[in-house]
Amino acid sequence: MTSSKNTIDPSLGDVVFSIKTFAAAMLALGIALCFDLTNPYWAVGTVYIVAHPLSGASTSKALYRLIGTALGGTVTVILIPNLVNSPELLTLAIALWMAFWLGVSLLDRTPRSYSFMLAGYTTALTGFPIVANPDTAFTYATARVEEIALGIICAALVNRIFFPRHAGPVLATRINAWLRDGAELAIGTLNGRGRDPSLLAAARRLAADAVDLHSFTTHVAYDTSALRDIVGRTRILQQRMVAMLPIVSGLADVLHALEKATAGKFTPAMTALISEATVLLESGAPLAEDKRQQFLALMAKAEEEGREQQEWNGLLAHNFTARIRDLVQIWGDCLSLRQDIGSGSHHDLRGAGSARPSIGHQSTRTTAWPFTRAFP
Repeated sequence: MTSSKNTIDPSLGDVVFSIKTFAAAMLALGIALCFDLTNPYWAVGTVYIVAHPLSGASTSKALYRLIGTALGGTVTVILIPNLVNSPELLTLAIALWMAFWLGVSLLDRTPRSYSFMLAGYTTALTGFPIVANPDTAFTYATARVEEIALGIICAALVNRIFFPRHAGPVLATRINAWLRDGAELAIGTLNGRGRDPSLLAAARRLAADAVDLHSFTTHVAYDTSALRDIVGRTRILQQRMVAMLPIVSGLADVLHALEKATAGKFTPAMTALISEATVLLESGAPLAEDKRQQFLALMAKAEEEGREQQEWNGLLAHNFTARIRDLVQIWGDCLSLRQDIGSGSHHDLRGAGSARPSIGHQSTRTTAWPFTRAFP
């Protein structure tokens, strides 16, 4: 019989983060004791609450928590002295204040939600303990705001100055992983597996990851790395990622209809088009000029061969080439944006920033498709 032993094996980054957080907590405690603040443990606890391995996320959390705490403390000073003689009214006022701001915080998926959240429950945390002594409202609320602000500032400064861990490399890794998984989803769809449960689950997972990437991008704006200057390109990439998923889903439906209409016997041009698109997705490389011309020729040929069979097949062939075109186009946008994010360059994208491909407008005539040079 063998036994397994779970061991803790922290990485160097984990150790550095732990040491930095402890140092920030001790710094906050030392300052609180030096200035004889009322509850120094508030500052220490705040450091561990707002601590985050990424310097950008730590800074964004610190800034908005500070704003929310100050707002909540201000409302405490306003409500308690004026409503302390009406306990029911005071309780209702604090409850409504908390409910409103906590509700708003749930609707906002950016670091701003910390401001709303702290504005709500800081009022309750500082208000209820002093209902028996309303004359101490200002002193108590001020002390809490000071000590929490001290912890927030110490955590943000230490994390930002000493061995900061930037969000840039983490963001780049997540983008590459999403594009790799997105390419696998598109390739599986082109291979006729678009309705497999595994691919459908992968599409849902990619949609969730793309939305989560948008939330993560908000922290990059507060980072000290070079990526903070290309937040706009990152958000456009996230929009392209989301737009790519319905294109792949539509392609799966068209391929399924084509397979039923042709008994699985695609025309040579369609087969070649699927093969070329698969190779392009597998390569992860931008589309060269000769390949662009080859795609145009194959699409025109696929539509011509479809029309030679029967009217319904011709419509399906036209729809198929439109979906392939949009897939290749938006994939090229994703590659261009990834290169922009990594190198700081700037490529012109289709539609001057539109995140949604205009399938109906652009597919009126495939042979007239410009296949714009959105590919580096």
